[in-house]
Amino acid sequence: MRNVLALYIRKGHLSLADVQQIMKEATDLMQCQEYEVTANQVLELVNISTCSACDCEFVVLARDLNVSLLSVDRQILKNFPDTALSLETFVGG
Repeated sequence: MRNVLALYIRKGHLSLADVQQIMKEATDLMQCQEYEVTANQVLELVNISTCSACDCEFVVLARDLNVSLLSVDRQILKNFPDTALSLETFVGG
């Protein structure tokens, strides 16, 4: 989310004050709704894939929550077809 907001600042779509307010509201909404994944699970996936540790965190979280990980990232889709689902597949395209 921060990267998206950073892009909006750089493109001049939103001011710093605007994105700070959006980030505060988002943080407030997410409070007590956070999940933690274990480093060992993430590193195990890093070891068997070509994905970044950050990407592997999403895979571990999806698995822990027993949900599909919707992604447009080809690397994630290729490395984790048992967990990751393309948007096209999700909408039936």
